[in-house]
Amino acid sequence: MPEASLLRIQPGARVETPLCRVAQELGQLSGGRRYGLGLLLGALAAAALAPIDLTPLVFVVFPCILWLDAGSAGAWASFRLGYVFGFGFFLAGMYWVAAALLVDIARFWWLVPFALAGLPALLALSVGAAFLSTHLASRGLGLSPAARVAFFAVAWSAFEWVRGHALTGLPWNLIGYVWAGGFPGAIAVLEIVAWIGIYGLGFLTVLAAGL
Repeated sequence: MPEASLLRIQPGARVETPLCRVAQELGQLSGGRRYGLGLLLGALAAAALAPIDLTPLVFVVFPCILWLDAGSAGAWASFRLGYVFGFGFFLAGMYWVAAALLVDIARFWWLVPFALAGLPALLALSVGAAFLSTHLASRGLGLSPAARVAFFAVAWSAFEWVRGHALTGLPWNLIGYVWAGGFPGAIAVLEIVAWIGIYGLGFLTVLAAGL
């Protein structure tokens, strides 16, 4: 098949290469399997951060979630997928907030559900917004596949910045932090922060992983 056909999977298209088959199958998932996989991918993205430090997971997670999103029937379906992905990401990455309450569980037991699930549910709105804006831009502007990935990287970084500054900010689990752990060679990449900041590094990370 022509190389150009590898850049976009059309509904009903016959594809032969393994990654194209995976992309098409993910794009055709629906219902519980679609959102369950989105939740799992979010949790796997958190595993790229400390203390697990499996940095290469971002190069699996972001292509898969973008392939899933390519099958979104509309803007709100895209938002829901992004929200579920974000919820899994923050639930797996910020569980320790609830664990801190165990120091005096007799007094603060009632706060555990809010810290464990409420905070991820709130923070996931920013991820859902990134998916929603990408979907609207892709449909409205007719973005090419590469341009869609680039816009998604911009949207992801922009909403990370908003999360890190709004209401005094909560810049935990920024995707650029995947380079701050112990994975071999990660620190060399992290040094880029001196020039472009952590949000710039996050943008490059999502862009490279998505492409």
